[in-house]
Amino acid sequence: MVEVRPAKGYTLGAGLFAVSMTACAVAPDIGALIAARAAQGWAGGLVAGSGMALITSLFDARLRTRIIAISQGTFTACHLSGPIVGGLFAAMNWWRGSFWTMVPFMLLFTWLAYSKIPDRLDTEAERRRFPGLPMLRLALLATGGVLHRR
Repeated sequence: MVEVRPAKGYTLGAGLFAVSMTACAVAPDIGALIAARAAQGWAGGLVAGSGMALITSLFDARLRTRIIAISQGTFTACHLSGPIVGGLFAAMNWWRGSFWTMVPFMLLFTWLAYSKIPDRLDTEAERRRFPGLPMLRLALLATGGVLHRR
């Protein structure tokens, strides 16, 4: 059995989200689109769930409430704006564009998650070894919320 750490699960979810988004963009019929959207929803769930696991393992207890609030606020804003943005693409008669425009962002997001998020920072001494990590964490959380709007 293979153990998947939160950071790698997050990366896996982001990669699957990018692949399923591409599948949505090239779907030849409604059945394929529905299947790709189901895969996209599953991958988005991995990103959201792994994001919470990362917050728990990477942030101090005193910051967790604030970071979770920021994360959830970002997800909520994206959920509220998603139908509007999707409607704009539909009004332009280019619904596939709503998927295509996000693919490069998801690929970049996947690469950043894979290359920058450590598996675990258990101690304060380990947290100090990565001084730029808090800003990267916030950026990834915010980007994840924006990309999760689908």
